[in-house]
Parts: sequence; structure tokens; C-alpha cells
Amino acid sequence: MMKIVGWMRLILNSLSEGVLVIDTDSNVIYVNDAYTKITGVEYNNIVGKPLRSVRKGAQLPDVLTTGKEIRRALRREGDIEYFVNMYPIILEGEIIGGISIVTAIDDAYYLSEKISQLRDKNRFLLKALQYSSSAKYTFDDIVAASKSSFKTKELAMKIAKTDNPVLLQAETGCGKEL
Repeated sequence: MMKIVGWMRLILNSLSEGVLVIDTDSNVIYVNDAYTKITGVEYNNIVGKPLRSVRKGAQLPDVLTTGKEIRRALRREGDIEYFVNMYPIILEGEIIGGISIVTAIDDAYYLSEKISQLRDKNRFLLKALQYSSSAKYTFDDIVAASKSSFKTKELAMKIAKTDNPVLLQAETGCGKEL
């Protein structure tokens, strides 16, 4: 049976997000395949080295010091833009390392575009639903000329404020739909 460490490596290497882990001395102890692909930093050029010696301006060591996560930090390596979420790794109340989760900007833009498309579709469906369930005519469309027509209109306006069902019976063409 594969050791848990082997399983964790397998799992982390299955992600499309990059993962970088440092120890309490800010030495890089792990990066997954996606991290090297997104950042362009080769595995052998970063693992086993102090993070800031390889990545100038790295903020993950600050997470070790403060114990506070940093989210959505924008980074660039050459032509590649990405953002990073950084978290302390805590065991029994003690910080034992830090982890960075790296997402390529292209992935974020893709997700943002998908969300925008879904919002547009939702707005369209809501408008269609409102239109289909809205009244075709209103009481303003009813012209009451006689006293009995006026009283009928007033009664209909009172009944419309309730949830009671109403059955209208009359000759064809007299305006029941209105």
C-alpha cells in the first residue's frame, strides 16, 4: 500500500492549480507539476532552497511570521500572470510551514467569463419568466361606461388583492380576457 506521503504527492500533482510548500525556515520542500508549469520555475531550481533566494518578493515567509493568510496576490513571471493564495500550515496550534496555491490568470479569466455568461442567461430567463407571468392587461385597460360596468370593475379590483380563485362566465367576445 502506498504511503500517505506518496498519495499526497499523487493528489497534489493531479491539480491544475500550482502548489508550493515551505517549512518553518522558509525552505521550499515541495512544488507540484502545475506550479512549475504556471510559474516557469523548474523543480530542481526551487525545491530545497530558501524561497526568497529563488523568488524575489515572495510573501509566503511573511505568512509564517504573521500567521495570517494572504489571498489573491497578483504575480508575474515573464509573460505569465497568476494569482496566489497563501496560508499558514498549523499543527496543534503551531505554525509548521506555509502553502501557496497558484492559479493562472487565464483560468481565472475563463471562470469569470463563464460566471458572466451564466449571469446574462439568468437575467434573460428572469425577464422571460416575468414577462410570461405578468398580466397582459391591467385595470387601466378596462373602460367602464355604465354604472354596472364601473361597479364590476371596482369589485374585480378588490378581488384581485386576494388569492381567491375567480370564475368568469359570459358570452364569447365580451372581453373576459381583459
